Amino acid sequence: MGQMIGGHVTPIDHGYIFGIHGHQGSTANEYEVRAPADGFVVALTATARSGADNFIDHAITFSVTCTLSVHYLNMDSFDDHLLQESGDVTPDRPWAGAIAVKAGEVIGHTGPHGIDIYVWNADLTLTGFVNPDQYTAGEDWKTHTADPYEYFAEPIKTQLLAKDPRVAAPRGGKIDYDVDGRLIGSWFKEGTGGYTGGGHGGEGYWKGHLSIVPDAYDPSGTMVSIGDWSGEARQFGVRGEHIDPADVSVSTGIVKYELGQTDWVIAATGARWDNDLYKGPVRFAPTDSVQGVLLVQMVGDRRLKVEMFPSKTAAQVTDFDGDAVDYER
Repeated sequence: MGQMIGGHVTPIDHGYIFGIHGHQGSTANEYEVRAPADGFVVALTATARSGADNFIDHAITFSVTCTLSVHYLNMDSFDDHLLQESGDVTPDRPWAGAIAVKAGEVIGHTGPHGIDIYVWNADLTLTGFVNPDQYTAGEDWKTHTADPYEYFAEPIKTQLLAKDPRVAAPRGGKIDYDVDGRLIGSWFKEGTGGYTGGGHGGEGYWKGHLSIVPDAYDPSGTMVSIGDWSGEARQFGVRGEHIDPADVSVSTGIVKYELGQTDWVIAATGARWDNDLYKGPVRFAPTDSVQGVLLVQMVGDRRLKVEMFPSKTAAQVTDFDGDAVDYER
C-alpha cells in the first residue's frame, strides 16, 4: 500500500499480489484465486477497463465478520459455482447477496493483472488523516484500511513477506501520512471538494490532489505526486539533499524540491529494478533526468501555496512567479 501511480495520486489504499511470472509474463486465467477465510461472498462486479487488452475487471467482496471485510480487484473471471448462485455478472449487472465460502475455496482466476487486495476493519480507524471528512464523503472505507499482512495465517504470511520488496515497517505500507501543521501528507486544491473532486470518483477526480510523502517501497526517499502537472497526473522522486517534508512548517518559508523520474534499484546489486518480478528489497533512486521543480510554502497549518515549474532545474527557480495555487486539508 502507499504507492502512487497515474491517477492514484494519493497513497493507494490496497496491496497488489501478482503470480510467479509477474505482470508481463502471465496469461489470462493462469492463476487460481481462493477465498481468504470462511465467510460470505457479498458482492460481485465486472467493470470494463480501458486499454489494449479490453480487460473486464472482476471484483469480489467477502464478509469475514460483521466488522471485517476483504475485497479483491482485477480478477479475470469468477468461478462457475459462484455464477450458478449469482447469475451472470456483467458491467451492467452487478450482484449482491450472500454466498457461503470456506477458506481456500477456489472463487475465480486471474492473470497479468494479479489481484488488488483491500482489507477493511471497522474496528480500526487510521489516525494519520488531518481532515478525514475529505476522504469519507467518497470512500467511507478509507479510514478503516488495514495492513493485509496482519491478517494472513502462517505459513502464508511468511511466504508473502518473503516476496515483499519493502523491508521497512509496516511491511504492508502506509497511506495516512498527514501531520497537522507540517507539509508531509496529502493536500487538495482549494475549492475542489477534497478526495472526490466534488463528484463521486469519476474520471479526473484526482486533478486537485497533491501528496508529498515517503516512497512506498523505500521510505527513506521522498515522492511528489500531483494530479495536474501540465495537464496530467504525474509522480516524481525528490532529487538530492532536501528538507524532510515532516519538518516543513509555516516557519520554514519557501521550500524548493527538484524532481526526477521515479525509479528503484535492487538493494543487493544496484541494478535497476523492472518493477515487476521480485528481485529482493529495493532502494529508491530517482533518475538524473530533471523533470522540473516544485515550490511550496505553508501559509497556514492547513493551507499550502504551490507552484510547478516543469522542465526547470533548481538553479533556475528562485521564487513564486504568479502562477501559484492554494491547497488545503
